[in-house]
Amino acid sequence: VSWEALGLPLPPKPEGASAEALANVQLAREWTIDEAAQDRRPAVQFTFPAPLDAYSGEASSVSGSLTLGEGLSIQGMRGTFVADPASVTMGEPDLDAAIHASMLEVADYPESFFEIERVETEFDQPAFGTVAAAVLHGQFTMKVQSIPLSVPVSLEAFLGDDGEPRLSIDGRWEGRLRDPFGIDGPPGDAPVNDTLIYTCHLVFEPA
Repeated sequence: VSWEALGLPLPPKPEGASAEALANVQLAREWTIDEAAQDRRPAVQFTFPAPLDAYSGEASSVSGSLTLGEGLSIQGMRGTFVADPASVTMGEPDLDAAIHASMLEVADYPESFFEIERVETEFDQPAFGTVAAAVLHGQFTMKVQSIPLSVPVSLEAFLGDDGEPRLSIDGRWEGRLRDPFGIDGPPGDAPVNDTLIYTCHLVFEPA
C-alpha cells in the first residue's frame, strides 16, 4: 500500500538552489555567527561516554568570527569561537545552578573560547555542494586555563533562506575535565567520568 493510498502523500522533495543562482553568489572572506540560525539548533552539545551517557547537555550561546585566507583559502582561515558558560544546561534547573556556581564558576569566568591558529586540509576554499574536511588546531581556554586542541570538522557553503551565502562548521572532539580545569564529573570510573564528548554545529553569515 502506498502512502498516497493511505491518504498520506509525501511532501515534495525540497528544491535546492539552481546552479545558475549559486554561480551569481559571491562568498565573503569575513564571517560572523548567524544568531538566528543558531537559535534553531544548539551550537555545542556534550555528553559523557557510555555508560554515563545519560549525563548530557548543551551550550546554546556561542558567538564568533571567521576570516578566510587569501583567495578565500580554508588553510589560511583564522577565527575565534566564544561560548557563554552561563548558557550551559543539562535540562534540570537545580543541576544547572550547581554547574554554573561550583563547576564553571560563571561569575568569575564568563567566557570560554577557542582560537584557531592553524588549519590542516586538502581543500582549497569553500564551495557550494562540497563538504570540505579539515582539522582546526588552536588553543582552548576555560577558567583561564589554556590547552592545545585539535578539532576535526566539516565545512560547507550553502545558500540561506534569504538568498545570502552561509558557512556551516560541524565538528566532534573529546576533552578531560579534572586536569587542567579542576572540574569533577559524575560518580563513576575514570576516565569515563572525567571525559566529555563534544559536538558543534556553527552557522556563519557574511560579516
